[in-house]
Amino acid sequence: MIRKMIRFACPMGVALLAVLAFAGTQAAAQTEAPAAQEQAPQAPAPTTAPVFPKADPANFTATAPSKEVLDAFLQTSWGKVENRVWQIQAILKTQVPGIARVVVLIGDKTGKEQMQAMEFLAFADGKHFIAGDALVATEAEPKTAPVTTAAQPIPAAASFPVFAKPEAAHFTAATPTIETINAFTRAMKGFDENTIWQVEAVQKTSVEGMSRVVVMFADKSSQDKPQATAFFVLPDGKHIAAGGQILPFGAEPFAEARELVKQKATGPFHGAATKDLMIVEFADFQCPHCKLAQANMEKLIADYPNARIVFQNDPIPSIHPQAVRASSYGVCVAKLAGSTAFFSFAASVFEGQDGLNTPDGATLTLNSSLTKAGADQAKVVACADEASTKATVQSSIDLAAELQINQVPTLVINGRQIGATAPYELLKKIIDFQIKLDGVK
Repeated sequence: MIRKMIRFACPMGVALLAVLAFAGTQAAAQTEAPAAQEQAPQAPAPTTAPVFPKADPANFTATAPSKEVLDAFLQTSWGKVENRVWQIQAILKTQVPGIARVVVLIGDKTGKEQMQAMEFLAFADGKHFIAGDALVATEAEPKTAPVTTAAQPIPAAASFPVFAKPEAAHFTAATPTIETINAFTRAMKGFDENTIWQVEAVQKTSVEGMSRVVVMFADKSSQDKPQATAFFVLPDGKHIAAGGQILPFGAEPFAEARELVKQKATGPFHGAATKDLMIVEFADFQCPHCKLAQANMEKLIADYPNARIVFQNDPIPSIHPQAVRASSYGVCVAKLAGSTAFFSFAASVFEGQDGLNTPDGATLTLNSSLTKAGADQAKVVACADEASTKATVQSSIDLAAELQINQVPTLVINGRQIGATAPYELLKKIIDFQIKLDGVK
């Protein structure tokens, strides 16, 4: 899939912190600055100090912590590394007030190492930072009992992992409750019948109202050692920080996104007029992975006739310069000729996607697709230039941002996100589980 990231003006290796993926559904991703292929030879190491690209002011949407505070923190953390240099590239608001997402470019002034990017979360107080599953504080952290992750020995007759009994000393925070954590984990992982878990710790942290949670996971079909996953439940009680991401939390973690999609996902659709089961595809017409996802979409349309399967535009013009134009044409086809004509147009555009690589090729591809869809070319072209059409495309992009969608193609299934190019059997398993979870008839 194509990951929408901060826009950088130079090629670089992006070394992001590990991301917790509860659902285990991430497909192959392509970054907004396309990543080098794995088989490509390594570029020669630079011989001069790195020149950082100029930071885009649009990437500084959070007012706290300031660049000065962050630089002071990084100087304390990294200042003893003689040749390390860095530049703060972004301080972005998140969906949780008082917490910002920070992007830092890191280089080596001798020129021996490639420039890299790192992300972490920063609290507005400038004293606390979350990097991966670690809370870093500029002041001493309160001591907590270390959480052991070893499992009990497996009896000879057992065919599945056995968790060790949690220690009472590991439960120092009153919230969230074990019941809430279990309900959350079931919502995230319950689609996999072989996944079992146990809450191992709910610990206080130095941030008022924020707890550190440790959950042990195992596969009951395997005798592999259980693995520990740690995350932070943020002070609002509605979100967690895990692997540099902020994710919804609670017994019904997808409820808020589900309501948002019901209200705002108004694109052309297949299937039901009702919104009990909504499968919303966010895609970019020029994205190769979005083209690949159409095979899955065709199967979903056939297998879930009672679902409302919606298409929402989410173009990335920084790497796909013809995607917004294609989106505008699609909006106008749906407006002037209806959903059936839109999906005919979309199928033709994806089929001829290579034609979008140049402006002239895009004109030929889009006009040919209009003809196949039975749409009036002159009316669609005129409609595509209207301010209202541009506003419709932008509102779809804004919806994706509001849902924290960071890659295309993405499906939103009653509020739950999954990559649209995931193996079809996994997609089906997750949809069937979500239907049961939501009580859809």
